[in-house]
Amino acid sequence: MTTAFYRAFEDAFRGSASLIKQRLQVYLPYLETYANRSPAAVGLDLGCGRGEWLSLLRELGIEPRGCDQDADMLAGLTEQGYDVTCRDLFAHLAETTDASIDILSAFHVVEHLTTAQLTDLLQQSQRVLKPGGMLILETPNPDNIQVGTHYFYLDPTHLTPIPSARLQFMVAFYGLKQTHTLGLQEPQHYPLAEIDSLSRVFSGVSPDYAVIGYQPDPGKADTESYQSEAGRSLNDVLTHYDTNQQTRYQVLEQQLQAQQTIVTAIQTQHDQLMQRNAQLQELNQALHDECQDIRKHLQMIFDSPCWTLCKPLRWLKRQCRQYWQQIRNR
Repeated sequence: MTTAFYRAFEDAFRGSASLIKQRLQVYLPYLETYANRSPAAVGLDLGCGRGEWLSLLRELGIEPRGCDQDADMLAGLTEQGYDVTCRDLFAHLAETTDASIDILSAFHVVEHLTTAQLTDLLQQSQRVLKPGGMLILETPNPDNIQVGTHYFYLDPTHLTPIPSARLQFMVAFYGLKQTHTLGLQEPQHYPLAEIDSLSRVFSGVSPDYAVIGYQPDPGKADTESYQSEAGRSLNDVLTHYDTNQQTRYQVLEQQLQAQQTIVTAIQTQHDQLMQRNAQLQELNQALHDECQDIRKHLQMIFDSPCWTLCKPLRWLKRQCRQYWQQIRNR
């Protein structure tokens, strides 16, 4: 793989220099202890690339040094007055004086190393750091599902993802103290409380992380170092996703129960109406039967000889009624 290819690859996928420098602002609280010392603290960046970290150190009054194997990128840094060396980082570390570095950093380097090389890096780090010096190792976070299964493998020079727990353990095992992990670059446009979909589970975990450790200082008692609350682990994201899903299910269950109550009330009303309808049908049938009986009785009367014989009397009755009505109207 040519240097030109890899530089073009980084430009396409890593982001602009201004974006990377903006992301590095998260380390400012860690650098305050080393800023503007006299004499100046020394920061060595392994794989310094375009020099975003070196620029930040210089702004804080920290003497920036770097090494990288890309001569083209280092040429630009040399023109800006940076102390940079074009060589393999292990060769550079091997020639670095014991206890001469205040801040040793390697951003997106360890994922390119074998376990044996990482072990060598940590042993050399412990040797070159001053008492109280700080080590920063930043790398892609396999806890992020999209990173661990896809984006990590875009870079053909990546070897294997390193879980944060393993890297932090190794940093502590090889002599550094007060080690902790800092999650980086997690999405800011939605909080943990709004992780309610699988897409946010996959993308909501910090895509990068850094392990930070300190060289023991025999002359000073261990003090509590700055530890940021930033970062999201997969466990954090899954916990909030489960909580949000449980809340959603509870709301749906309450809505379902409310609907069931309405359905039960409608069913009760329906049963009452059906019962009333049955009663009305029985009453209607009874009235129908009674009407039939009355018709039969009337028909029997109309068909009887007595009805025929009384016809003159009925006529006379009507005449008398009409005559009487006429008298009353006079």
